[in-house]
Amino acid sequence: LINQSNTLSLTLYKHQSQTDNSKMPEVETQIQQQIAGLKTLTDFYRQHDISSDEDERLTLLAFDNIRKVEEKLPAFLASSRAHQDDVSLALIEGEGGIGGAIRQLIADYQKQLVVNINISESLRATNHKIFTSTLWGMGTGVTATIMLLGFYALVTIRRVRQSLLAIGNIMTVAS
Repeated sequence: LINQSNTLSLTLYKHQSQTDNSKMPEVETQIQQQIAGLKTLTDFYRQHDISSDEDERLTLLAFDNIRKVEEKLPAFLASSRAHQDDVSLALIEGEGGIGGAIRQLIADYQKQLVVNINISESLRATNHKIFTSTLWGMGTGVTATIMLLGFYALVTIRRVRQSLLAIGNIMTVAS
């Protein structure tokens, strides 16, 4: 999502620097496709990958930021089509224009990334604890099982030995 947002910014610069008006509709189509792609990816993330309440809040904030980008797009396109480079550049680079909205979108995506990294670190620590206790439990269980089987084997061997000795005594007495 961060890369797509950066690509959108670059496409805006491409539109702003376009000198051939016949090529602008193609670039505008790319801009619309990139915004639609951001919406699609964010919606997919919201439906399938939300990991916490904070993550969901940041995802909803991303939708709001995308809406702001869409709201600021017509002013940028109008100034860019009119080749008002100062105005269109200010809209891209200023905080109040489309560029500021995209930078805010990127900043919120980066916050969301940090939230998810923190959650994954917490899960990694929990998984390590579970793995360690399971490993020790299994090792202890296997050792106890082997010792118990060894004990039963020794008991069985002693009983068989006693039975064989008893048979030998019976044969000696019978003969």
